[in-house]
Amino acid sequence: MAQLTVEQLAEIEAACELCSTGIGPQRAEAERFVVGLRSAENAVDMAQFIIANSQSEHTCFHAAIMLKEATLRDWHKLAPEQRNSIKGNLLQHVVQRGISLKNFVRQPLLQVISLYFPLAFPPSLLPTLLPPSPPLHPFLILSLPLFLPPPLPPFQLLPLLSLMMTLV
Repeated sequence: MAQLTVEQLAEIEAACELCSTGIGPQRAEAERFVVGLRSAENAVDMAQFIIANSQSEHTCFHAAIMLKEATLRDWHKLAPEQRNSIKGNLLQHVVQRGISLKNFVRQPLLQVISLYFPLAFPPSLLPTLLPPSPPLHPFLILSLPLFLPPPLPPFQLLPLLSLMMTLV
């Protein structure tokens, strides 16, 4: 995982805050900076570090978007061990933070997590696997794929992502 200095993390946090609350040229410059980070060679590692170490919700949101884009772009470069590590770290982060995570942060994190899970059965079968009541908590639904075969490439996981977002 890429290590950022305190100053670098503070700069990224300030830019992410400006993207959300700034106006005019300052906001435009901050958006260019944040979008530029997404195309960095080490975007996956940088995003993981930011998610694990930043207390800013806006920064975690942008880091989740960065991680999603980098995962889709660099899927073929990620070793299976690295994929499992990323999946485990993100799951641990979401479970530990739980309901304290705001929805606008939790949703992109869950989207990234879903990229690392396999789609072993068609989404149409999911309602037959779930009990009719009470409704399952989203974190419990996320644990279902843990017992399935190895992951598929991200483009084959979009139906699962869509289904998970409707349940959250």
